[in-house]
Amino acid sequence: MAFFWRRLIIVHAGSDKGFVDNACLIFKAGLATDDYHGQMNRKNFTRWLTEKFSNIPANSVVVLDNAPYHSVQQYKTPTKSSVNRDIIAWLIKKGISHDASARKFDLFDLVLRHKPPGDQKDYIVDRIIRSHGHTPLRTPPYLCELNPIELAWKFCQHVRTVEDKFWETDQIMEKIEPLVITIGNEDSSTNGSSSEDDSEDDSEYEAEGKENE
Repeated sequence: MAFFWRRLIIVHAGSDKGFVDNACLIFKAGLATDDYHGQMNRKNFTRWLTEKFSNIPANSVVVLDNAPYHSVQQYKTPTKSSVNRDIIAWLIKKGISHDASARKFDLFDLVLRHKPPGDQKDYIVDRIIRSHGHTPLRTPPYLCELNPIELAWKFCQHVRTVEDKFWETDQIMEKIEPLVITIGNEDSSTNGSSSEDDSEDDSEYEAEGKENE
């Protein structure tokens, strides 16, 4: 018998008081890939922010890791390798006056003068979080274990490990052949010998009894 299953994608928010009420989003993953990151993208995550985030307590600090769908920028700052078209598009979005016929060197100089200070980046997710009155806080790169919700998913992994052990044990038991004991002639002869010995013992006992009489 065969069975089929579909991976479920779960998006949720929680705190030291537990999971937030009415903040859960669950949907079926596609069959194209086993990697959930391919299913959880900016579109689905911003959908959750838009539909469920109003249930988060006011003035919360929202801890995020650096997953790709958390880190899509609203207006990604051009680099030296960017083409003129992308640089001009960025300048237009920022409302920066420029000469579209200028050389790339001069256009990029405008970028350097108007880009966000330091490493500050304009993330779409951060804008949505701030629009709800919350403060986004990102964990350092490759340290997602500093996000408390990562520990919650380990509970699920623990249960899955236990389930896998049960499946493995069940399959082993199915492969074990039943133990069958066959009673053949050898057993019959052995039993017969025992009966004869018992008869001889009884005869001797009867003979001794007569002598005593």
